[in-house]
Amino acid sequence: MKNTFRYILLAGAAMLSLASCEEEVAPAESAVIYSKVEISPAQKEIAKMYMDENDVTVLPLVKGERVTLGYLTNPAPEAVSIPGLIWTSSDESVVSISEDGTITAVAAGRAVITIASEGFNLNATSSIYVIVAESLVKASSITIVDNTTSVDETYSLPRIYVTENCTLTPTIKPADATYKTVNWTSSDNSVATIDPITGVVTGISMGKVSFTATSLDGAGVVAKHEMYIDKLIKPAGIKVANTPGEETFSMSDGEFAFDFTTSPAICTKSLIEWTSSDPAVASVDRGVVKFLQPGTVTISANCPGENPEAGFGKTFSYTFNIPYGFYRDYNKNSNSLFWYLNPSHKNNGGKDVWVEDAKGNYIDVTLNQSNANTGRGDFVRAAPTWISGDYPILCFRIDDVNDFDNGQGSGYFRQITLDCSGNTIDDGTKYSGGINGTNNKWGTKYKCSDKSAILIYDLTTQSIQTGGLLPAGKVVQFATFQLKYADVRVNNSSKPNYNANDLHYRFFWFHTFKTMDDCKAYLDTWSASSGISYE
Repeated sequence: MKNTFRYILLAGAAMLSLASCEEEVAPAESAVIYSKVEISPAQKEIAKMYMDENDVTVLPLVKGERVTLGYLTNPAPEAVSIPGLIWTSSDESVVSISEDGTITAVAAGRAVITIASEGFNLNATSSIYVIVAESLVKASSITIVDNTTSVDETYSLPRIYVTENCTLTPTIKPADATYKTVNWTSSDNSVATIDPITGVVTGISMGKVSFTATSLDGAGVVAKHEMYIDKLIKPAGIKVANTPGEETFSMSDGEFAFDFTTSPAICTKSLIEWTSSDPAVASVDRGVVKFLQPGTVTISANCPGENPEAGFGKTFSYTFNIPYGFYRDYNKNSNSLFWYLNPSHKNNGGKDVWVEDAKGNYIDVTLNQSNANTGRGDFVRAAPTWISGDYPILCFRIDDVNDFDNGQGSGYFRQITLDCSGNTIDDGTKYSGGINGTNNKWGTKYKCSDKSAILIYDLTTQSIQTGGLLPAGKVVQFATFQLKYADVRVNNSSKPNYNANDLHYRFFWFHTFKTMDDCKAYLDTWSASSGISYE
């Protein structure tokens, strides 16, 4: 810091001299300071670093261990005017730090080690997170998985092609093992190499190869993973077996995977160039299309080889139509859930659980029991939700607790409101609030033989509280779109108590349609296939 103050004093003196006389004074030289400082641990320490449960990269140490951290700078220390660097620890009782960057693990816990320039550039800093274990917990076993998508037909081994990459990932037991990473080696570097730290495999030539993962704690625990490297063969043609035809897709579909074969059958399929005409609408990776927002998008594939067999094309393309406001929200699996219990209601017993059922998966909602007599459980669709005047029929299959028998000679009371909070459309109209008002204002309700209900809102006749009717051809993006499910209690006020286990409702699906006739046709088909009648 003394050098810094000396520079300031010299510069100030030069300015005073200019102000007091007219003699020419040579301008002071500009200070050269660090623009970048970066902690650079030794390779053996980098090999131990892993990402913790908070997605933070940490360096594991054992109590009593000492490690000297290196660093890199730009420009080099000899080129700067203020070469000083300061090391600090966020918690000296966990990890102490010396002036030369040597850290000592003092006690179990976490600390952040930081190096910073003594100069004026606050950006010239770097940090590393350290986690200290009380004692070394050694590995007992290692399992390995890869991210390949191909299996060799001859050896039944995971396969990549020459020049391709894949990544091997180890899992070390026990879960509290101190070191979560391994050292990787290849049985034959002429067939495939592997980065000893990252586990990234690169195919070099055709053949079988085995990779070994060795624990870093000296316990001698190893695991092996065998693969096959196939020769690089350019795909000359592609043939898709599941071209959808004129089908309309919904954002609810999430993605679509083309089932394709190649000419020749065995080739380096990763060389096929897949492209999207509008990456904002849909992305594509090796034939798997992910829908990102409504719109029209063309997905294309181009093969780099020549002379495909008969029936195969060198190129392929398909245009997806994903209309605004068209939804088919099924609860197909736990990874495709578009609806969830309002987070503010996930207390006092409130929860949502995906249930797999032979007659239709659903989300089981336990209401928030806010007091002894009432419950609430609003159900929200993941934002954003686009509602279109071209698909104005909004259809829900859901339980209505009003239809339940509570065993006390009376049913339940509830209030259900389809509520939304949206943006303005191109003519400046803002749409927000309840559909057709507030409580229990659906247009049509059907009771189903499995005790569920079908609630239908018709936006051609039912207004949004603010904004009115939504015209055909207009689209509103809603930040909040939810079924408010409130004030659930026993109808008979003289018997106010209810069994908390009865405070459930099931949410099966949400669909939209162009007309009520379309909706009715769908319900008839659904009823026939499911065996669930409605009236």
